[in-house]
Amino acid sequence: MSRIIANRAGRAVAAHAHRQGWLDYRLGLSLFRDRRVSTGAKFVAGLLGVGVVAALAALEFPLEAVLAFLPFGLGLDLLVDGLEVFILPFVFAGILLTHFAPKNLVNSLRAVRI
Repeated sequence: MSRIIANRAGRAVAAHAHRQGWLDYRLGLSLFRDRRVSTGAKFVAGLLGVGVVAALAALEFPLEAVLAFLPFGLGLDLLVDGLEVFILPFVFAGILLTHFAPKNLVNSLRAVRI
């Protein structure tokens, strides 16, 4: 059941990003590689991405404490925490960078990608 929900949610996010919505993290990651985007905008987006992940980690702490007591919970907890720490800040920063970068650059990169 959860796999069906995850597939549908993933397809909805991908369709939204394809329509050039605000969830286009792939565009944000390409903006991180672009030299025309200022370092300050990249730094602020990265800092806010880390802040969002820290807030999510603080909110889910009680659930992780319950999961840690299950037989498979500790390994699952470490896996989820590792993914949170290393991948999610880049995803959130990519989403945010599409709003911090100059609009003409974002629109030109969108036009090239389509």
